[in-house]
Amino acid sequence: AGFMYHRSSYLPTFDSKPESGSYSLGALYVGFALTRKAFLRTLLEDKIAISSEYMKVYGDLLLQPLATTTTEQVAEKGFLGFRFGVFFKIPGQRHFMNYAFPKMEIGKRALDGWYWNVGFGMNLYKA
Repeated sequence: AGFMYHRSSYLPTFDSKPESGSYSLGALYVGFALTRKAFLRTLLEDKIAISSEYMKVYGDLLLQPLATTTTEQVAEKGFLGFRFGVFFKIPGQRHFMNYAFPKMEIGKRALDGWYWNVGFGMNLYKA
């Protein structure tokens, strides 16, 4: 559970008059997160093989009472929203992809409506 704050620009749809602006969204969320970690170190014929895996799946219900915009055009102002996502470490790679973290998220927010988010992170330093 926690508090989420999101601020972005607002662009009108093609069938409305061109009026752009910004909006801000404050939401309380409650949900779940499932994390799985595995680390395997194997010694075979005097060679060490290391494999690791990380995966997190999460889902949240958003209560969005604080949705404001600077324009009169509101796409969809709803009180309830949600988000569901996953990010993970790609296991078994022997090059720079060994430090990559792909992320995918889908959800619905007030003023934004439906959204889909895809990201790619990289671990630059590993102690």
